Amino acid sequence: MCLAVPSRVVEIDEVSKTAIVETFGVKRKVSTMLLNEPLKVGDYVLVHIGFTMEKID
Repeated sequence: MCLAVPSRVVEIDEVSKTAIVETFGVKRKVSTMLLNEPLKVGDYVLVHIGFTMEKID
């Protein structure tokens, strides 16, 4: 079974295709390479093992 955690985007680095996301008050760097949609600060994404899987409402 897999678990994806909803996280809020707080920073985006277009050059390295990464973002800083906040999950339960903890910030971490994740890859955005698997995401087909453009991101902006404040968006929510599902994160699984360090990769953004999907943008959510």
